[in-house]
Amino acid sequence: MASCAWVIVYCYFRAYPQSPSDETTLLFGFPDWVIWGIALPWLACNVFTIVFCLFGIKDDTPDAGESDG
Repeated sequence: MASCAWVIVYCYFRAYPQSPSDETTLLFGFPDWVIWGIALPWLACNVFTIVFCLFGIKDDTPDAGESDG
């Protein structure tokens, strides 16, 4: 939810110049608002997901007394 709000708000204010004198700066060949407004939250969500999957989720041990039928 926070990532979605960040993308919408940041890109809304940074994607379109507020005045004609505002120039878009490039970072790695992309407009800077794309890097900070889209790529950074996407990367942060992926890192969080990978760390959570590797260290936060624990395996559930099956109960020896239960059967499927």
